[in-house]
Amino acid sequence: MAIKACTLLLVLLQLGCVASFFVPRSSPVRARILQSTESDEAKPPPLPQPKTFAEAERYGLEMFQDENFEGSKAMFEKSIGLKGSGWDLTRIRTASSSPVGGSANQGGGFTRQEFASKEEIQCAKYNIACCQVPYRVATI
Repeated sequence: MAIKACTLLLVLLQLGCVASFFVPRSSPVRARILQSTESDEAKPPPLPQPKTFAEAERYGLEMFQDENFEGSKAMFEKSIGLKGSGWDLTRIRTASSSPVGGSANQGGGFTRQEFASKEEIQCAKYNIACCQVPYRVATI
């Protein structure tokens, strides 16, 4: 009988059922054990923090291949606001020291702003739409 109990205990340990098996139902310890196991399962893995459109797109495609559609959709949405291959020059204006105006813009210049190009945004939106298809297929 003792061998069977030990075998049962080992099986339950491997399955992770020991806490719910030996702790009484009304015990606060059981409630904490159940909460900790539920919260561990409910937390999605943290998303990577890409710095460019290309990195975000690569991470999104990898998640899509792993069938992590929620994570890949979030990554594609994030990629739209990151630096990409689009750029623009903006003139820097400084305050004029002359009360009349007309003086040269000394110290001014241009700054380069980088953003996702129209084509990259279109690709990201297409990928976002592809991430939504498995949800709709599963619900039909």
